[in-house]
Amino acid sequence: MPRRSRRPAAPMLSTITKPLLTTAEAAMALSYSVATLRHWANSGAGPIQPHRIGEATSHLRWRTNDVRELAGLPPLPEVARHDEKATRDEDEARATRERRLRAELTTLRQTCARIEALFKPGATEQPA
Repeated sequence: MPRRSRRPAAPMLSTITKPLLTTAEAAMALSYSVATLRHWANSGAGPIQPHRIGEATSHLRWRTNDVRELAGLPPLPEVARHDEKATRDEDEARATRERRLRAELTTLRQTCARIEALFKPGATEQPA
């Protein structure tokens, strides 16, 4: 199977300084389709892998330096430093969201248990 001819990386890649790119940005920078990058993420078989963000890990972000390397460009040192901090900040934010959601889930379970108790036969209180 012949290799696909590669166009040069989009000029936008040489000017980006943020540590993470969306799938659309990474696809445009690499001259691949968004579907190809999603396939790489889901199969784990691509040359680079995304950082998954969110509770259901449905949000993908691609490290700028990984994309630059794949495009044949040198990494940006300042992006590398921010990339590590961004990952730590995202992990802390995710942990905070998970703690908040667990607390809300506990409260909802307790409320449901109280409501169910009110409707059981022989309950002493009647629902309002």
